Amino acid sequence: MTPTAAPLAAASRRLRDAPPPGFPGRPGRPRKHPVDGDSPVTAASQPRVPAGPERSVLASPASALIPAVPAGGEAWPRLLGAGDAARYLGVGEDTVLELLRTGTLHRVRIPAPVTTKRRGGEIRRVLLDRAELDALIGAWRER
Repeated sequence: MTPTAAPLAAASRRLRDAPPPGFPGRPGRPRKHPVDGDSPVTAASQPRVPAGPERSVLASPASALIPAVPAGGEAWPRLLGAGDAARYLGVGEDTVLELLRTGTLHRVRIPAPVTTKRRGGEIRRVLLDRAELDALIGAWRER
């Protein structure tokens, strides 16, 4: 005689029974691959970009590699933060910060206004000039 048989059998029946009203599926972790009739947990993924010479990075002009419009849908601003500059250049943010440390890139320093809470100085945010990035891209390009 096993004292745990009855509780385990009851739990098994509960899991097999239909879900409560208003509950979309069985309790627990959602399935990775939905079965017929299940609703997907996440939104459908974006279609894959076809591979081949027509989509090759080397076959694309340099202007096509830098998006004319960032992910938000509006034009790139003149001053970019470190993360936006990294996306603009197509490198990691840590690479942009390293280029700043070595003096390859130069930070735009905006003077802070004098207020009752602030005694002047400068805004601490790291901002980079997009025009300087464009000039550096032109200088770095192989001929």
